[in-house]
Amino acid sequence: MRVLALSDIHENVDIVARLRQREANNYDLLIVAGDIGGRKAREICDILDTFSCPVAYVYGNHDYDLAYDFDIGKNGQHLHGRPLVVGGVCLVGFSGCPTNWGRNPVNARLAEQHASDVQATHAFIVAQLAELNAMKERDRDRAWGKLTKTAAFAAYDRACRAFRLSITAENRREIAAALRETTRPGHYNIIVTHERLTKSELLPEAHCLIHGHVHQFSHRISKGKRQLNVAALDKPVNVAPIKQASDWPHFCNMATGNYVTFEIVGGDLRNLTVKTFGWNDEGWTRIEGLKAIGSNVKIVGADPSKDTAVVHPLAPLI
Repeated sequence: MRVLALSDIHENVDIVARLRQREANNYDLLIVAGDIGGRKAREICDILDTFSCPVAYVYGNHDYDLAYDFDIGKNGQHLHGRPLVVGGVCLVGFSGCPTNWGRNPVNARLAEQHASDVQATHAFIVAQLAELNAMKERDRDRAWGKLTKTAAFAAYDRACRAFRLSITAENRREIAAALRETTRPGHYNIIVTHERLTKSELLPEAHCLIHGHVHQFSHRISKGKRQLNVAALDKPVNVAPIKQASDWPHFCNMATGNYVTFEIVGGDLRNLTVKTFGWNDEGWTRIEGLKAIGSNVKIVGADPSKDTAVVHPLAPLI
């Protein structure tokens, strides 16, 4: 089975179109590990839907306003709550991450319960925090320092920390249950999340964990499972023409991102390849400390003749 996996598109329709031009329609499965970008999701999904194979999606923190029943195309499937079996591969996953859970239903349910519990158990701290918001800045800083040293605040803080951890834990439990119910003997089981899923030892049926969020490709074996960070399709380097390097209206981006391809053969990954887009930086200088952001920022320097593909050696699972 031939698989193409990507993440962190960030509304960059142009880079998705360039990927589509580069890749022939000969994959059995596409995996999108979040951060599509809500405002451009329709255009992006339409391009990816031109691959004649299933496209498995999860959402990331950039997709906080994207509805879970959004139409992602005839070939698309949102994995949250809906496992997907393609040939001998079983995929499960959940959407959202601690940076921004968006419309994650586990977060919504637990947040409602947490708010009720806090109001009942930590009403004094809630009232104190409301008073702080009404103070002048200097008085607020002094009162905040005093409040945080109290035992009551420490108990409130522990409850908040436990709540935040419980969101990931409950999502993990849900996909573990979905995987147990869906997988069959001989399946290769992939879990897809936007942020790296921790405590993978709690998911004995999983063989491979795929994520993005951290914009740096990595592959490792941890607790007998492959963990693959497919990095970022959109990874902008901020540049300006050399002669106008100090003139901010001329700032542009070079989206020097990547994606990965691999094969699933005999119950394991083979031919893991990182494919990076080529860019010509002649006449441009990198801008440090400033960012050209937004979907309307000009993307420059594309040079398909410099596209690269590097095959990474894979150690066998032990």
